[in-house]
Amino acid sequence: MRLTGSASCEIDPSQTWCYFLDVTSSPAPSMRKTTETIGRYEIRGTLGQGVTGAVYRGWDTRLELDVAIKVLLVNHDDANHQEEIQRFLREVKISRTLKHPNIASVYDVADDPVTGRPYIVMEFVQGKPLDELLKDRQLPIREI
Repeated sequence: MRLTGSASCEIDPSQTWCYFLDVTSSPAPSMRKTTETIGRYEIRGTLGQGVTGAVYRGWDTRLELDVAIKVLLVNHDDANHQEEIQRFLREVKISRTLKHPNIASVYDVADDPVTGRPYIVMEFVQGKPLDELLKDRQLPIREI
């Protein structure tokens, strides 16, 4: 079974985990309310948000395709700012080397020209969020 959803993998030497997201209705609080773009990407909804980042459903205006955009939300005045950026960039470098049907491909990485926050543009895969799939039954690791 191949799971679908927009996927992102966080990779750390001590743990590896992936999550599947779907579109929700409200934007993350730290997203600029008047701006509907990040670089050349139109923001079309919020897929999810964590402590340090948010993932948006986007549209690549140049290639004309749906994408997932992960934005680092750490403030410049945060003491851990540089460490978070380094972790974010490590995630990009590692995920670019991984090739698997259940791992979203990375298309682009840049800094938001308005806020200066780094972002990753990834493949968007339509599907159910992982937490919804787990409500029905426990999934064997091979299916995840």
